[in-house]
Amino acid sequence: MYHCKDLVTKSTSVVVASSTTAGVTTNTEAPSTASDITTTAGLTTIEAASTSSDVTTITAGTTTTEATSTGSDVTTTAGTTTTEATSTGFGVTTATAGTTTTAAGGCKIDVLYVFERSYYTRHDLTDINSFFTGLTDGLNNATHELDLKIGYMTYDSNVDYERAFTTNLTQVKLEIEAIPTSYYSSYYTKKALEYAYYEFVKLENGRRSDAYTYYVLLSAHKSSSYPAAGIGSLIRTNNKNKMFAVGWLPSSSLESDLIAAVGDSDNYFAIDSISADLVPERQALLEKLLICPSVTMTPILPNCKLDIAFVVDNSYYTDAKYTSTFISEVLDGIDITSGDIRVAVVTYASTAVTLFDLNTFNTSDGIRQAVEAMPDTSSYSRNLNIGLEHARDNIFTPANGDRSDAWNYYVFTATSSSNTDSIGRGIRASGSDYLFAIDIGTSYSSEWKATIDTCGDESRYIYISNENNLPTIRSNVTSLITTCPLNNSEVQSTIFPECKIDLAFLLDDISSVSTTEFENQKLFIIDLMKRIKISDDGIRVALVTYGNDGFMVFSLNHYNSSEDVQTAIQNIANGNTVYSRSYRYVDRAIEYALENVFTSGSGDRMDALDYYVLITHGYDYGDVENYVPALTSDPTKEVFIIVVDYSSTGVYQAAVDSDHFFSWSSFSSLTCNSHNFLTNFTHCPSSQTSPVNVTTPDCKLDIVFIIEASSSSKDANFLYLKYFFANLASQINVSPTSTRIATITYNNDETTRFDLLTYSTSAEVAYAIKQIPDDDTSKNNVDNALAYAESDIFTAANGDRADADNFYVFSIDGSRSGTATEGQRIRQDSSNHIFAIDIASGYPTEWKSTVGDEAKYFYASSYSDLTSIESAVLTAITTCQVTTTTTQQTTTTTTQQTTTTTTQETPTTTPQLTTTTTPQLTTTTTPQLTTTTTPQLTTTTTPQLTTTTTATQATTTTSTTSTEQTTTTTEQSSTSSTSQSTTSTEQTTTTGQLSTSSTSQTTATTEHITTDQSSTTFQSTTTPQSTTATDTTTTTSLLSTPESQITQSSTTTSQNTVTQGTTSSLTTSGTDTTLTTTSVPTTTKPPQAKCGAQTISYSDFNSLKSGVDNDIDRMYLMTDASFVMTCCGRISEWEIHHSVSGYVDLVVWRPTAAGLYKVVGFNSILVDGANTTSFSVLDDERIAVVTGDLIGWRCALENVVTYGSCAGSPGCPTNTRKAVGRGDLAPGIEFDWNNISTLQPGVAYAVRYTLEDNTPINFPPYNLSVKDHIKVGGYVADLGLEGVDYMEDVTYQILPDPADVNQTWKYFSVNSRGIMRTTRQLPKSKYLDTHYMIVTAEDSCDNSATVSVEIATVNWPPFIHSLPNSISIKENTPPNDVIYTTEVTDAYGDPVCCTLSNTHPQTFNFNVTNDPPGSSTYHVITTDRAKFVYKDFNSYLVYMCCDDTEDRAQSILTVNIKKPAKSTDYKPPQWFLTSIIAAVVPITIILVTGCGLLCHTMFAT
Repeated sequence: MYHCKDLVTKSTSVVVASSTTAGVTTNTEAPSTASDITTTAGLTTIEAASTSSDVTTITAGTTTTEATSTGSDVTTTAGTTTTEATSTGFGVTTATAGTTTTAAGGCKIDVLYVFERSYYTRHDLTDINSFFTGLTDGLNNATHELDLKIGYMTYDSNVDYERAFTTNLTQVKLEIEAIPTSYYSSYYTKKALEYAYYEFVKLENGRRSDAYTYYVLLSAHKSSSYPAAGIGSLIRTNNKNKMFAVGWLPSSSLESDLIAAVGDSDNYFAIDSISADLVPERQALLEKLLICPSVTMTPILPNCKLDIAFVVDNSYYTDAKYTSTFISEVLDGIDITSGDIRVAVVTYASTAVTLFDLNTFNTSDGIRQAVEAMPDTSSYSRNLNIGLEHARDNIFTPANGDRSDAWNYYVFTATSSSNTDSIGRGIRASGSDYLFAIDIGTSYSSEWKATIDTCGDESRYIYISNENNLPTIRSNVTSLITTCPLNNSEVQSTIFPECKIDLAFLLDDISSVSTTEFENQKLFIIDLMKRIKISDDGIRVALVTYGNDGFMVFSLNHYNSSEDVQTAIQNIANGNTVYSRSYRYVDRAIEYALENVFTSGSGDRMDALDYYVLITHGYDYGDVENYVPALTSDPTKEVFIIVVDYSSTGVYQAAVDSDHFFSWSSFSSLTCNSHNFLTNFTHCPSSQTSPVNVTTPDCKLDIVFIIEASSSSKDANFLYLKYFFANLASQINVSPTSTRIATITYNNDETTRFDLLTYSTSAEVAYAIKQIPDDDTSKNNVDNALAYAESDIFTAANGDRADADNFYVFSIDGSRSGTATEGQRIRQDSSNHIFAIDIASGYPTEWKSTVGDEAKYFYASSYSDLTSIESAVLTAITTCQVTTTTTQQTTTTTTQQTTTTTTQETPTTTPQLTTTTTPQLTTTTTPQLTTTTTPQLTTTTTPQLTTTTTATQATTTTSTTSTEQTTTTTEQSSTSSTSQSTTSTEQTTTTGQLSTSSTSQTTATTEHITTDQSSTTFQSTTTPQSTTATDTTTTTSLLSTPESQITQSSTTTSQNTVTQGTTSSLTTSGTDTTLTTTSVPTTTKPPQAKCGAQTISYSDFNSLKSGVDNDIDRMYLMTDASFVMTCCGRISEWEIHHSVSGYVDLVVWRPTAAGLYKVVGFNSILVDGANTTSFSVLDDERIAVVTGDLIGWRCALENVVTYGSCAGSPGCPTNTRKAVGRGDLAPGIEFDWNNISTLQPGVAYAVRYTLEDNTPINFPPYNLSVKDHIKVGGYVADLGLEGVDYMEDVTYQILPDPADVNQTWKYFSVNSRGIMRTTRQLPKSKYLDTHYMIVTAEDSCDNSATVSVEIATVNWPPFIHSLPNSISIKENTPPNDVIYTTEVTDAYGDPVCCTLSNTHPQTFNFNVTNDPPGSSTYHVITTDRAKFVYKDFNSYLVYMCCDDTEDRAQSILTVNIKKPAKSTDYKPPQWFLTSIIAAVVPITIILVTGCGLLCHTMFAT
């Protein structure tokens, strides 16, 4: 048990001591000062502080009483916001303002400080205290909704002091300040974290089950011999845990370990300089600690009742702390409070004991506290059968809480065989009981699988190599034991997927598959088909059988009902003669299905998912592990592999992820698993993958994809290649009126796959590209392909348009001379533009010359790396090329040219140069008014007993640049002058050389060159140095007029040397410019001997066949001097005699400084029977070795390597060691061979190995760019050093480029894997757009390589979504009306402002607004005085401009005004008027007659 020492602070006084009370032992390693620790009932109280120092802390925002102890002043002042100042111990004072930090969110967080306090931190005590007390103050002062607790522990070789979690943060601060120095030189970071994780973070120590746990680890100076990476990764497997690490003045190895422990460089904080880093890094950590995790942890509540019993091995061979922590974390993910789940725990060893039954607890915390208190036992027995029987008879009974309406789950851990399969069958017979097996490092998997399921269902079986790895399966176990079983109605239901699936079954028909086994495959498919409905909107099914190739039994469109498919399967027989049945090629079978089943002619649907279900029975002679990942890089394709009765599944597991891999014990078990397997390939993805944005170019484009289809690009490579082009097509808005795409393939011939008229949508083009088959023709005549595209694709008959630019986009992975000439010819037409996709061809110059513009050249390090350049290529081939016209003007320029002839003298110390100047007048007619003067000085320094310095001619260049496309020209160190169209330029040419000789020392040379218009003085001072070097350095300098700057580039190649570099300085005074270049001496490391070709073995190798050592799971190490490596190289071949068949891991070990041995690497081979096997190692698996390395081997099962007795014979090994094998053998694993192994003297084992020189290293060419907003520590590039051998150590270094006056190399770093990252925030690209540096690499054999690297920084403009576009509005559209809405985003998060930049024709009818303000949503609106008249203007172009303060983007909205409907007066028909008149006439007569009669009557007399 890892010993620890407890600490609880009483009051504020501190004294350090040691005593034991109530059975608790507390040890304290303290300095020479006397101290006392009193421990009561397990609690340690500090009574006084160390007498060696005074600590004064002024803390803002706290309320604490003042306390002072003997010999040490600890003062806390409360009240106002103050500044905390602490002496750093280095004579530097750091200050932290007591500001208030606001935290986001609302959650519970338990923070645990784990910090080193050892001999190595004794001088840093004050500063480390300052770091944690300041951090605690920050947490205490923060205004937040967080519920915080803090605990801490300190460690050296043990955990010295610890404090349970508390909400009294002020008390925590006082206690930390009082902890004394440790003088122990050992410090075990791993053990401290293990103690924290497994033993301290418990409910009894104040940990809360509903809180997140944040671990804050501080480690200082150098990495521990027990590093933190492994345990850190385990802690992080639980999403409720987060790791943060602080590196205190860290070494590179410590930094790497801490970053690996926290898993995210953003959670690592480096204190490289106490004065500069302590405060900002602490503040950065504080802000992290005050953030709740974005993912909330909701306990799982299943939709059924479950009674769960954990049956746990508690024998001598296990440690309860691992099991209890595991079960506690599993229960963290389960909702116990609902009552639907009950939990019991049974432990077993020689007997079984109920820790608690199903009735005991009804709360989560109660169960967890009981689990955390699980005791250890010392019994050596491991009777799982007794444990299962005890659970059956004493847990799953009504009296102990078992419910009749709940499923019964037995979850057992096993470390040894117990013959439990019969007990398992008895338990499962009820139909409501299920078993789950956690196999901890045993070799009895078949027993546990038979225990949990007779039918071979392995979904409830989980294997881990040892109990330390239990956290890695927590999530899986939680998911398993909260999943309700299917009932019978669910099992028999028919599957109706909500998406279209084209499904192909591939059956193994190799000769080793018997007729019965083939019939079992058929029955498995038939059983699946009983639950699958065939339909045009759902699933279609095809069947393929295979051997060394495939054969399609029926296609996807052959049958339209499940019953017909079942009948067809019943009628097929094994033993197809179309293919060879001697060898199994799984990759060929899948490729056959791709090219013959999943085609439109066989019924493949463009909008359907393509699923492959393959059954295999053994070894694959093909390349399935590489082919399938390439195939499934297309998200519409999935491959499921079922391995039956075959144990060596490595290549199949490498081919697919765990969700798509199935391994079953026998063919008879296939049907047992059919129901569980069915949902895997009939389940639709939650969301179909589609491009985020479809790009619509602002102009018409005719694009032809020119795809290499040769032997070097076939198989998996061709899949990556065509999916790359298909993805490009899917993200381009293809239509007859905008962008058209054609595709051709080429090798030694060209083939048109489709022309510009064939397809009119992006989806059609992408699907057609995916249908293209590969080829194995060896040639790649890309020049012919370009010419073919010009003559056969870009024609009117094939869709070429006169008003569209022609884009040629070709891929290439090799060489083809003459392509540049063809490209230049094609580009003579300004509408032709060529783009190159270079896949590690090694000929970048050819392809850059072909395209004519480096912005159109793209490099991928491999076919699988094509995705890394997809975005850049898409941008390039959808960007319209702007054509400009240049009008040339003829100007007469008078240039006075001075020619300087230099005669060299060779003095002893200082060379003198005689300069003769002859002026010469030259008249040049230049078609441009600008003259550029570039005086260039080249200095070459060779510290190889000879130093040569050459000042070359300063040249005046006058030229005319005519650009037909948008071109960016960068000029270095140039000045231009124009006066009344006449420019006078004086030139000076100076050449000087210096040669010195020395036999025992290098020369440091300082050169002073003073230039004054027409004269040059050269001085050299030679200083002897005490170091011998064999290095060549070439330095080139550009020297301009006094207003110019100096620009230099350097190339260095060294062998077996360490180069310190070259420094330069430039001094300008008046018209004089002085350049000083200092070449610093180099030092030589002792070279390692090269291995060459040699074979190492016991002298009488062929006599070592008789001895058979058939121990199980053993590993061996040959430590005799004759087997120790004495050179540097790599292992090219192994040879062994072996007695039986099996696998053997041939291992290279390397001694460590700690007396242990570390695994460098190993090669695994399969041997057959009693025989001799020679194994030539693949080139990329040849292990790199250095002087002192040793070899050994390991056999997981029976040792297969034979031996012979040789006692007394010359050269007989006496120091071969043998030990129990390690299941976790992997590179980097360390093992104590000296103490945990036995000697095997007097025998020689039959192992022979052959060495060769390692591979020289070199850097590939680079074309690097990075966004200028990249965060500090962000990924820049993988340098991809070529020639690095398997498991070889490489050291990288970044040096300043002598030409870089801005020291831009300081912004970058390179780690041991060649990954380049930023070290600080980059300047804005508009201020500094290129960074220069020299990168060196040295491998384990002292081979070195050097490269000059330029990194461009860029800032992309904002992206305006869904524009350009066209809309229509009515003529009477009202003012202030939103007529269009779009989103505008910036890739780097820059603030964006969009405005209306212009309209055509000019109008005040439109405006652009941002609503809500500050969002990414912008609207085009009508203004308050908008008025539209169709007859005046029926269409407007509205230009929207978006600016992110550095770059601008503009797009167009076309607004069409709808033509108003015509209005005419209604004209009634003639019959209507006639009827009106006919009706009115009689009415009028009646009215007149009546009125007349009335008048006559009334007025008659």
